[in-house]
Amino acid sequence: MQINCPSCGAPLELSYRAAKVVVCNYCGQTSFINAGQLEAYGGAKVLLADYGSLFELHQRGKIKNLSFEIMGRLRFEYYEGFWDEWLVLLNGEEEAWLQEDEGELTLFRKARISGETPAFDTIRVGQTVTLQLQLPDNGKVGNYPIFIIEKHKATIQGGEGELPFLIEPGEQADYADGICNGAPVSIDYTVEGISVSWGLPLAVKDINFV
Repeated sequence: MQINCPSCGAPLELSYRAAKVVVCNYCGQTSFINAGQLEAYGGAKVLLADYGSLFELHQRGKIKNLSFEIMGRLRFEYYEGFWDEWLVLLNGEEEAWLQEDEGELTLFRKARISGETPAFDTIRVGQTVTLQLQLPDNGKVGNYPIFIIEKHKATIQGGEGELPFLIEPGEQADYADGICNGAPVSIDYTVEGISVSWGLPLAVKDINFV
């Protein structure tokens, strides 16, 4: 479906049915999708193309044996710089995030939280946090010990494309990163709530574009 940006009037293509937000590629205006209409909110923020990313909106291909299409992007800032997370639709239905951080690539898929998750302020680097989770790849529910290796306060710098939740440039997005059985795990604390994502490290050769 094509619709016009309420700020600059540029044509925008909406293709992701679950999207709640679209960011204009021309002026950076963030708009809420409401009954097929766009309602502008917050400020406009255009992400600068200040490094050579492998990815762009609407690219398609395969990550290992999973087909994907890139629907949107978020950029996060923290004290060391920034990283990007690309919203990908796996096999036409599953939301996942492809993290691009200083040349390192990780595919993060949501794990379902079955028990309690500790508050951000109580987590410490070097601590082991045990969470009851249902993993995205095999659906197994169990108690998973996560060794915390990093914890930071971050902010959302901006976004582009279609996104599954409301964003506001400058919005706080805290996180704690850990390792469980060799897999990277991210515990994210945003205004949307707490989420846990299970990661798969990738090499460039693991991604094939079509």
